[in-house]
Amino acid sequence: MAGRRTRGRRIEMRQVENKEDKLITFSKRRSGIYKKVSELVTLCGSEVGVAIFSPTGKPYSFAHPSVDSIGNRFLNRNHPQNDGAHTLVESYRRLRINELNQQHEELVDQVKADRAQGKMLKRVTEGRYGEGWWEAPMEELRAQANEGTNVGASAEFAEFDKSKESRSYIDRRRKFKSEKQY
Repeated sequence: MAGRRTRGRRIEMRQVENKEDKLITFSKRRSGIYKKVSELVTLCGSEVGVAIFSPTGKPYSFAHPSVDSIGNRFLNRNHPQNDGAHTLVESYRRLRINELNQQHEELVDQVKADRAQGKMLKRVTEGRYGEGWWEAPMEELRAQANEGTNVGASAEFAEFDKSKESRSYIDRRRKFKSEKQY
């Protein structure tokens, strides 16, 4: 009998005798077959039909685009005509995939920019010995933001710098902290 080499030991290919083990093996192998057939459909765009009967006699099937179309094509030996609907659906699917890939790339870029901004803010606050960024002199923060390569951080800081509410908040915070020390 032909054997299969797996992790240094040989597995003899023969029918499983134990009924419970046979059902478990069937379930695992069926999932593997479905996965492979699905990959074949995705990668090659082929039309596929698979029918499997379990050891208990229960039927399982997988077909793309449908069981009916695969069965009719097989029995009647009809070759499908290229209908416009299938082409339209396929082109919409490709368009949607491209849009999602573009959104994904934009989000990845945004995460990278946010990480860079976080590193810049951490660098700004590292030498402050327990003081927060709101306690740093505005000129120093402005200079450090302009030094960074993150243009977005500079723009956000400029907007923050212009805000009177932010300045008054910082002043109140400084006053509160100085009163708290005494």
